[in-house]
Amino acid sequence: GTHILSCEGTTQGDPLAMFLYGMATLPLLSLSRNAGNSASHNPSEHLRDGAFADDWNGSSPSCDTLLAWIDAVCKKGPDFGVNVNIQKTNCIASPERFEEATRAFGDKGISVSKGSVVLGGWIGDPTAGAAWRKQKIDAWVKRVGDLAAVARDWDPQGALYITSRALVSEWEYFLKVNEVPPDELHALDDALRNLFRALSGHPNLMLSDLEWDFIFSPERDGGIGLLLPSKVASSLFQRSLDGSSHLRASLNGEVEFNGVSHRAAKRSAASDFQHRASLIQESLDQRIASALVADNPTGDTMRLQTLRNAQRLRQVTPPRWLSVSPIPRRGFRLSAQSFRDALAGRFGLELLPLREKCTCAGAPPFTRAHAMSCNKAGYLTARHNEVRNLIGALAKEVTLEVANDPVIRNGVAATEDRPAIPELKADLLIQGFWENDSEKVVCIDFCVHDTDAASSSREVRSALSRKEAGKRLKYFLECSKRGISFSPFALAAAEGSPGPAAMIILNRLSKLLAAKWNRKVASIRSWIQTRIAFAVMRGTSLCLRGSRQSWRKLGLYDYGWEGVRGQFL
Repeated sequence: GTHILSCEGTTQGDPLAMFLYGMATLPLLSLSRNAGNSASHNPSEHLRDGAFADDWNGSSPSCDTLLAWIDAVCKKGPDFGVNVNIQKTNCIASPERFEEATRAFGDKGISVSKGSVVLGGWIGDPTAGAAWRKQKIDAWVKRVGDLAAVARDWDPQGALYITSRALVSEWEYFLKVNEVPPDELHALDDALRNLFRALSGHPNLMLSDLEWDFIFSPERDGGIGLLLPSKVASSLFQRSLDGSSHLRASLNGEVEFNGVSHRAAKRSAASDFQHRASLIQESLDQRIASALVADNPTGDTMRLQTLRNAQRLRQVTPPRWLSVSPIPRRGFRLSAQSFRDALAGRFGLELLPLREKCTCAGAPPFTRAHAMSCNKAGYLTARHNEVRNLIGALAKEVTLEVANDPVIRNGVAATEDRPAIPELKADLLIQGFWENDSEKVVCIDFCVHDTDAASSSREVRSALSRKEAGKRLKYFLECSKRGISFSPFALAAAEGSPGPAAMIILNRLSKLLAAKWNRKVASIRSWIQTRIAFAVMRGTSLCLRGSRQSWRKLGLYDYGWEGVRGQFL
């Protein structure tokens, strides 16, 4: 009753378990290697072995060497807590030595094959390896197709999240340990394009190669965050080769293993991989820029709105909203329709059918441009207020005094000798916001600007800066008279990208929250920007899809922090 015996695997849940297991099995590795090498006096037949956790592998031209090695592990292993399951042991032999291996290992109960999977990679017969790769790829094609059905009929946001967080990691590991020709991956590429069609709600969507390459690019560069496997297969495999170069040389007996050299090889491989990725992105940027030219030398085409959106997303760092966990209590959940509207906004796709006429005076045609400017039923106000409430709730979280709709200037009725002076209100007032001035009050006024409007500048930062300048012209003097500092807070309506002054507010708020929650400032800032993006996208979809009846209750998102603080992307 003093020992807990494990006959297979390692202890789970203990962070030190793998280190202790590795140290405990090093003597067994040395003992079994010596036993195998003693079976042959020819140095060329000496054993090359290694262990990854409880997966042990060895290779040698001599069957006698391998048999002696296996016998030593089976006999001495229990003394070190290693119990070999001979039924799971497999011998991979070349075709010309298959019969010899069968005679040597068959009586031991060891299966003999011409090829098999070892740690996720194929070793052995190339023909069988190609069939195995096709089987794996076909399984992923089916799973992506199943998720496309989920996206089409139920939950596009959840389908994208599962694909990016579960399936992508599976086939990226597969591509790292197997050299896969790009043409074998075209079926998976097509399945991902069909998944995007289901996500967008356009089952018959036809796009140019340039548009597909833009969509299947990293999220930070304006894409969907999924990369086509055929485009990255060679880079991933090369990174794996380069990163494991020192380890492979050590296993082959060429050098003595050195942890510093191994980590240096991994860093160098990661750096080279990032360099190759940046070159690919630069090439894509050049193709997008060339699409603007009438005499396009590349022949690439891109629809005008998609081209404009691609340029806009490269002018600012897009918020990470496509790859976050779609959990409602964190504020990161969109309805299927809202998600598709946001996706159409990012990639310049045609919106799914809107109502024909607006319910406002004159019943004008209901277009996206009209929806973004008509405040019938208060939808624009609701979007604006949700952003204000979010910033106010975060400020309260760090125990700052907050007030909504502060009056900056009281209204004065008109008299015979002077005109009326209208009341001037801001959106938010926070006391003690700035560093080293706990009594100083900052007044904030918010603006959600439609950067896709025909009247807006195509340069996002310029458009938001102009909106902020207009806010300063309106509020700064009146606030100064009362000893109050003023900060405008302008956001792009597409995905909530902040203007320069808004970024200063977010940086300060991130520092305050990071100090309270003991988190990194960059993580907090990314988290806040993502929450703002969801608030803006929910409001934008409401403007497009709401019933626009004045009796409709406009429910804002509830920013209660119970059980939410400290949870991040």
